Amino acid sequence: MNSAGTGNWRTLIEGIAAGALVLSVSCGGDDPSQQNAVTPTTPTAGRSSPPTAGASYTGAAGGGGRSAPPTSTVAGSSAPVAGRSEPPPSATAGTTAPPAGGAGTTSSVAGTSGDEAGSAAGGAGVGGDTAVAGQGGDAGSGPAPSGDAFAIRGADPTEQSANGRTKGPYQVESYTSGYMRGDFSDATVWYPTSEDAKPPFGCVAVVPGFVSPQASIRNWGPFLASNGIVTITIGVPGSDVPQQRAMSLLSALETCMGENTREGSPVKGKLSMDHLGVSGWSMGGGGTLIAAAGNPQLKAAVSFAAWGPSGGAMNKVPVLMFEATADPLAASMSDGYYRAVPETTPKMLFEVQGSSHNVANDPANHDGIIGLYGLSWWKVYLEGDQRYKKFLLAPKPSIATSKFDHNLE
Repeated sequence: MNSAGTGNWRTLIEGIAAGALVLSVSCGGDDPSQQNAVTPTTPTAGRSSPPTAGASYTGAAGGGGRSAPPTSTVAGSSAPVAGRSEPPPSATAGTTAPPAGGAGTTSSVAGTSGDEAGSAAGGAGVGGDTAVAGQGGDAGSGPAPSGDAFAIRGADPTEQSANGRTKGPYQVESYTSGYMRGDFSDATVWYPTSEDAKPPFGCVAVVPGFVSPQASIRNWGPFLASNGIVTITIGVPGSDVPQQRAMSLLSALETCMGENTREGSPVKGKLSMDHLGVSGWSMGGGGTLIAAAGNPQLKAAVSFAAWGPSGGAMNKVPVLMFEATADPLAASMSDGYYRAVPETTPKMLFEVQGSSHNVANDPANHDGIIGLYGLSWWKVYLEGDQRYKKFLLAPKPSIATSKFDHNLE
């Protein structure tokens, strides 16, 4: 990636059972208005027309057992999904989500607040338990170092200051229009505005799950931005499969890169094109892990209850995977991916005992411990701030876990 602008960014994803999916994304030139429209050569399952991202790609979907959604349906939805279903579109219970705002509006948000999410469909979330199931995982040959520090912001962090129920030190604003349209239906760009929030900033893209709106993962936007990380939360067509969610995440990052050069962008000249990450829930979590496997230039990835992930053996991107034991849709789906990721790549599998499918949709979930680990992952591997590593290396989380495996040193 070109730190002077979007430059020429080319991505190759090879996932779904030994190359059943081959997806190529290219974007040329620093001016988003001069970039090519998307023209898929093979329609993606669940889409009736090509998207409108400022990129071009060719794709061949299919194979691998989870590449196309077959027969089962979700109550309240007519869209099918492969063998499993996800909860209908609803915001995470018990959280305070900032409004999306009208077209062309700017809203001022100072971090996030809210209680733990609880249940989505088919299982109640449980947080704040004190019993812990111990720690597993072997360091093996050890992960590669995270590299030089990119951004060291603010005072030394504490468990309280990094907790998901605590807003970060910076004021936040957001906007919902003006950016380069991409392979997604809607988006909100969240960015820090405080005078002491010094650029350049990294950028993280976050995508929701099947038939779920942007609101279901939106609280990660102001939370990360209040800690100095520009975040774009997006909405996508409800019936997309994980491979397409990966595409949407990459498209969102292209949009973010375009904002670094667009006249009138609130973040023009403030972003680092070399510090990008992806995150998502359910099918979006599967897309997160697929995108990470095919894009070693990404700095980090965080998935929430990933559905249908693949490509772990190819992954060179530091990856944190949240999952839950009472998840009726994606329980243990991240386990195989975690095992396949090479020991030279930093990785963590964090399974919350008794929680459900929306285990990590909000950083405030489970007494804010989800936010503590999520933020720490971004700080260490996106920004290179090693002060947060102590939270990742703590002997055990303060909530009940059935799996807490990692290879960090």
